[in-house]
Amino acid sequence: MHPRLFGWLPVPSYGFMLLVGFYAGWMLAHWRAKREGINPGYIADILVWCVLGGIFGARLGYVVSHWDEFGSFLDMLKVWEGGLAFYGGLAVGSIVVLCVRYRRKLPLGKVADVIAPSLAIGLAFGRIGCFLFGCCWGDVCPEDSFMHPIAVTFPGRFIREAYRIVPDGSPAFMQHVQRGLIPIPRRLPEGAKELEVRSLPVIPSQLISSAMAMLICIALNLLYRFKKLDGEVFLFFGILYSVNRFLLEIIRADSPKVQIGSLSTQMTIWQILSILFLVTCTTLLVRRRLAAREAQAA
Repeated sequence: MHPRLFGWLPVPSYGFMLLVGFYAGWMLAHWRAKREGINPGYIADILVWCVLGGIFGARLGYVVSHWDEFGSFLDMLKVWEGGLAFYGGLAVGSIVVLCVRYRRKLPLGKVADVIAPSLAIGLAFGRIGCFLFGCCWGDVCPEDSFMHPIAVTFPGRFIREAYRIVPDGSPAFMQHVQRGLIPIPRRLPEGAKELEVRSLPVIPSQLISSAMAMLICIALNLLYRFKKLDGEVFLFFGILYSVNRFLLEIIRADSPKVQIGSLSTQMTIWQILSILFLVTCTTLLVRRRLAAREAQAA
């Protein structure tokens, strides 16, 4: 966990990785636009507005789903300290893309296909930022789990404050203390004002998410060779990402779960959205394929 990249120049690691992800996505979209016969300058305009709208939507989605974490309105604005919800960014970013695309009179399907791999590669770098900052952490990893060799711990400490000892540190460490998994010591070593400790070993869900996003990016670029209609690459992105996000939520520990009606099953809000996104993208893909087949037969 490295919230700041350089001691002498305290650059927020999360914000830095977002910038790297944006640049990588822009470079990929620029290359793809030239191959698709679209003016790369138009795509650059779309990406800039998409990122601005996406960050707003992603932050809004995170604030709504983690309302109890914010003590003031100013805390809600600190995007550089982590806390973005991808589905919120995708929703608002898509609306912005539609508006800019309409103004430029660009083909929607081609634009969506050009942007889709860039979303995946941007997410890959963004999740590395999550790991460096310490957010989006995974569940506690048992010693007998096959994932234990790759488990990680995050820093924390106990501070002597007046007549009590209080915890402070990474979100994973604080959660473990709140759940009683790490007991608060009654006293610190003689003369010590604080005690450095670590969280329990957790699954590195951020790095797994980053690796999966990179694989999705590679898969989407390969799908370009086999797509039959414009817009299919974006729909495949929706299918792949929704399945990936649903499974990742199983090993993540930061998302609150909600009750599904009268069922005993609990899901996170992001799992519910993943199901809706998967059904929507799959339905659109199938309908477009069937319509194209019928038109060809006629």
